[in-house]
Amino acid sequence: THAAWLDSEDGRFLVRVRSLDRSTGRWSATRTIGEAFDNHGGPELAADSQGYLHVVYFPHHHPFRYRRSLRPNDSSEWTRETAFGERCTYSTVVVLPDDSLVLVCRERTDRRWVMNQYTKPADGAWEGPRTLLHGNAPSGYTRWQTALALGPAGKVMHMSFMVYEGSDLFGEQGPGYAIGYLRSRDGGRHWEQSDGTPVSLPATPSTIELVEGARIRSGPANLRPGNMAVDPNGSPWLIYSRLDRQPFETWIAHPANGGGWQKTPLLPVIQRHWPHRSVKTPGQIVFDRNGTMYVTLTTVCADASVEQGYWGHQSAEVALL
Repeated sequence: THAAWLDSEDGRFLVRVRSLDRSTGRWSATRTIGEAFDNHGGPELAADSQGYLHVVYFPHHHPFRYRRSLRPNDSSEWTRETAFGERCTYSTVVVLPDDSLVLVCRERTDRRWVMNQYTKPADGAWEGPRTLLHGNAPSGYTRWQTALALGPAGKVMHMSFMVYEGSDLFGEQGPGYAIGYLRSRDGGRHWEQSDGTPVSLPATPSTIELVEGARIRSGPANLRPGNMAVDPNGSPWLIYSRLDRQPFETWIAHPANGGGWQKTPLLPVIQRHWPHRSVKTPGQIVFDRNGTMYVTLTTVCADASVEQGYWGHQSAEVALL
């Protein structure tokens, strides 16, 4: 088991990794893979079918930096850094069955900020970008907070994201007003809604599949997603929160039979176990081999204001369901 993270040390942002030998229960030494520009440049770590580790990190409106482990299942040594992209931030990565990599990120261009896709063949260089999505505004601050997950045998790639944008490039920054979904059945070449309806690229808030929220910013709702996971039956699940009011609320959602999304609120579960607490993302879902779902959530005191509870409140605790 390999874990990568971002450390802050003496004003530097260090990308680090450790590995757990599950046969002995021992962790390796901590190793530094490289540096990030700031606290936005944390790593995305993935392993291919041969056990080689792939890591992407560094940018806040910069090119990504990429390295691969020199040996399978070994995080002690890496290839030299290579770079791709131009003004990128916030990445998510998956490895397809043919060991090619797919990365989705936010990228800033002179005209607008977009969601871009890069791909890397198993024995080739990074290719792209290809624009998947842009917001309603002709230009402006955006943050997609994208997550990718592969279905059984890697045949379907699922993507969730929020739509969060301001009215102009350096003006008002609005809340996340939509949680969206798209999927690809051919490794990211074509994208569609969950019922198979094709989506022309670049998609917009008017053409994505809407899980929650609105296609045009129209109210105070501030929606934030966590990750995605796919159950053994191939159904995608995502987790998201609403943060513009207290108590914060969180739901898990998956496609419902007959269309739409079935949503399960988690606030009642949390308050049944821990009264007077609210619940929000960062949140994560994962399934074990038997199909049991595990969910981690961030909880805070329910009397904390929206401003107080938004980032790293002193009452924050992690809950596992």
